[in-house]
Amino acid sequence: MARSMVEDSDVRNPLIHRERHTWGAKTLTAALTLTEEDADILDLDPGGASRNVTLPADSAGLRGRVFRIYNSADAAENLVMKQSDGSTTVITIAQGKSGMVWLSGNVSGTFLWRGLLGS
Repeated sequence: MARSMVEDSDVRNPLIHRERHTWGAKTLTAALTLTEEDADILDLDPGGASRNVTLPADSAGLRGRVFRIYNSADAAENLVMKQSDGSTTVITIAQGKSGMVWLSGNVSGTFLWRGLLGS
């Protein structure tokens, strides 16, 4: 049986891809709007109340972008992840939980944020 080294690999079938990620932490005092410049792994503390987090507007450079978010609240405070226009909730991340959101398209060319909750 053949073996490959994973370190510095870029084998895509099966998918093994070494990625570099950026990390950031914030304590919120109000609602937050994420931008293209924000880290892709975020440790967010809602700061004493549930907070809305609005995702960036669709742009060609953001398509396929993923944000991984951990709610580091010290009490029952939610992070409510919203579409870029603020009208629709994508996911709600409870205290001590994590979630992932990504900008995804469909066959009609519409791009929306989609989400998945973790533990």
